[in-house]
Amino acid sequence: MIVYMMSNSAPQMSLRLDRDEVRPYFLWDTTLTVGDLRRLLRDGDQATWLYWTARILRDARYADVWLFVSLREVLEHWDDLRQRLGRERVRWDFMIDGWRADGLIP
Repeated sequence: MIVYMMSNSAPQMSLRLDRDEVRPYFLWDTTLTVGDLRRLLRDGDQATWLYWTARILRDARYADVWLFVSLREVLEHWDDLRQRLGRERVRWDFMIDGWRADGLIP
């Protein structure tokens, strides 16, 4: 797993998640850029994907989650992800259980 820590040369933090060179607001404690995060999610092993996806689910705004991962991916790995969500697990359980109860997802 790759964890980038802050340094004096950290990229500017931003809410503009459409720019690869900025640091996402929800990764305030790293120097990871949007582009770095996308590469880790795409090319990393499963442990790396789970770590960074859990960070996104815990710390990003709901609408921003879907800029990085799909609902299909989250559901495929739900059992592994939910144990990494801390206090946010309750919120995500509520949403996913509700979507299932409403027949919106299997």
